[in-house]
Amino acid sequence: MRGHMVATQSDIHNIYGILARQDDRLERIERRLDLRELAEAQRPYEPK
Repeated sequence: MRGHMVATQSDIHNIYGILARQDDRLERIERRLDLRELAEAQRPYEPK
């Protein structure tokens, strides 16, 4: 039972690491494409 608990804890730790790396990559992409201001509230799109 203890082995399963340790394995589960290790898996969760690895998942958090992967999510942190993905978050860092997304932030870098947003910065390079200057998309930060697009994340702020804007008026709805109105086609003409």
